[in-house]
Amino acid sequence: MAVRDTIEIIDGVHSGTTRLSLKTQLERFGDIDICHKIGDPREEHPGIIWNPHCKLPDREAFCFPEL
Repeated sequence: MAVRDTIEIIDGVHSGTTRLSLKTQLERFGDIDICHKIGDPREEHPGIIWNPHCKLPDREAFCFPEL
């Protein structure tokens, strides 16, 4: 179960996407504490946990087509 500071990415990440590139793309929306990506994202969804000491991004920030 995801908590308020966690986002589970359910689509758009390919098996060749690295954890570092995923983290880099999402850091423009806030400070990331943990970036989780193991193996094939179709089998295990990547996840991001924001730093608990920073302001969380607005939901609307994730509606950009480049994400």
